[in-house]
Amino acid sequence: MALNENDLIHLNRTGEQLKSAIRNLIAELPQQAQSIAGMAKWLDANKSTCQRLLNVMNKSNDGLDVIQLVPGFEGINQFIDCAEAKQINGSLIEAARKASKTFNGDIKSFGRSHSHLKRNLAGLKEQQQVHYSMSAAENNRMMHFQSSEQMLGESSELTFATFIAQPNKKDEQYYHEVAIISRQQVSIKKQARPFMQYYSHGHLPSATGPDVKSDDIRLGDEFLLGIVDEFTSIDLKEAYSGYSHPSSSLVFSNLNNNEKPFDATFIFNDPKDSENPLNSDFKTTTHSISIKIPTKRLVMLVFLDKRYDIRSSVHVGCYPYSLLVEREQHTYDEIWNDRFPEFPDVKIVNSLTSVSELTDINKADAMIQYLFDYAQLSRDQFVCYMIDVKYPIWSTTYRMYFEFA
Repeated sequence: MALNENDLIHLNRTGEQLKSAIRNLIAELPQQAQSIAGMAKWLDANKSTCQRLLNVMNKSNDGLDVIQLVPGFEGINQFIDCAEAKQINGSLIEAARKASKTFNGDIKSFGRSHSHLKRNLAGLKEQQQVHYSMSAAENNRMMHFQSSEQMLGESSELTFATFIAQPNKKDEQYYHEVAIISRQQVSIKKQARPFMQYYSHGHLPSATGPDVKSDDIRLGDEFLLGIVDEFTSIDLKEAYSGYSHPSSSLVFSNLNNNEKPFDATFIFNDPKDSENPLNSDFKTTTHSISIKIPTKRLVMLVFLDKRYDIRSSVHVGCYPYSLLVEREQHTYDEIWNDRFPEFPDVKIVNSLTSVSELTDINKADAMIQYLFDYAQLSRDQFVCYMIDVKYPIWSTTYRMYFEFA
């Protein structure tokens, strides 16, 4: 049968569910069972099945790849039976059986057999048709933006977010993230909430009010959040009224003219964002921006250190905003169940390319250069990944994941 776009979205999610279940079982195996031969010997399992399962972990970029790489329904169940015989965590066994059952149901729904389904997917990939169009959803997102803007009395023309990711220069056990977040032409009506800038990691949980600094800040060894005067409306700092602990946000309620659109640009320095994926057991990093105000356009760029890029693959998704998830390390496939059916296109931007010309955002190049100057880094040491979304969904988070080999 011909597979349409909704079929591919469904199958992709099934593949991610299956990968997450398999990953969790493999993680419970002892170190000597993490290789093909070691796993087959310790589990007393088929060596070919073990090889294909490890290929799923190491070679799949999305759920459709998983479906093409797994050994099949019977092979998966044999692996689960072997793991159960070794008294692996019962809840993980149950989750794996449910994922396998879902997979088997999809084989029956979308192909006469597993091999037939794989051939269909391989054929689509050869024709470069395995993609997810945003055009059908764009009109719905536009209507969602318009109704949210009218209901809330707040909106923004653009959220421009740029992240730089590299190993911490002084302690390579950590992953260092520097970011500039600019919300432009923000409109806050009289009936609306105050303007707020959130940050999700809760670095200052006991602060009475974080230090709001000017653009004289320089890269340091501690977490820092500051206002960038050069790209911010002149009266924003005077409008600052305090730090909200419950929402982890800076609150700006004393704006001189609620009806006048303004720009608000912030810089973040997080030297110990997470463990360095090249030096730790945790092999996934994520960069995200939350749409906490109805927004017409989101442009998000991640400049990834080339030492990271050569060892990683990229995934993008749109998720419901969840503070708990933002604060916890997790793999891309672990939250297969909580991603919306939208797949923003990821573009690789050449280091010599003008982002201002590419996006038609006048100050884009200037903000990127400001961030690199602040971090004392050169753009040609990084690979840039970009997404550009019209009418991003309000109260969601757009995330870019990097999984490391």
